[in-house]
Amino acid sequence: MRSRYFLFALVFIALHSMAAAQSENLIINPSNEEPIVGGVIHGWTMVAGNKWTKRFSNPSPKDGLAYFFAGDDGGTDLVQVVDVSHLASTIDANQQVFKFSGYVRSYPQTPSDISEFFVDYRNAAGTVLWEYHAGNSSSASWKLLTNTRRAPAETRNIRIRLRATRQAYTGNNDGYFDALSLITYPCNCSACQQCNTNGVCMDGPAC
Repeated sequence: MRSRYFLFALVFIALHSMAAAQSENLIINPSNEEPIVGGVIHGWTMVAGNKWTKRFSNPSPKDGLAYFFAGDDGGTDLVQVVDVSHLASTIDANQQVFKFSGYVRSYPQTPSDISEFFVDYRNAAGTVLWEYHAGNSSSASWKLLTNTRRAPAETRNIRIRLRATRQAYTGNNDGYFDALSLITYPCNCSACQQCNTNGVCMDGPAC
């Protein structure tokens, strides 16, 4: 009986350690579910266009009850900057991994409007050290776009940009975004190896 309790304790500790290795979602209001107050989407800044809002149907959300919608502006950017300076020591040692994911789609029409993600790893001065661009994604169903990488040395914040581009001259800008996620976890493996989300070395020989 005592050995069984010991085994249960080991399993609990292992599961707790695995969960602790992976962060919570670092993005504020990742599915645009929070109330819009005074035209402001909590956690986000309208950099281009000023009609960003939430949409609830036609099409249905990928997650929750709402998603990001650019309104009837032609070309628009919605931005959130995530502070990661508290991870500076592991970032600069090339030991901190970030995984971004999010869903995009467009309204089924011809030509279809465009939804794009830009994820910029920036230093303290705002210089972009590396950028993930998810591509010009026009899709009549929700499409998952994702990227995983070690943050470049000196990364201190990650800027996430949602860009919707209207293809017609007038009307709604029907590039939609939903269920965004940015998580991070340590990776002490060789630069030639990959880590899973618990920081465990997965493949490839050590450098």
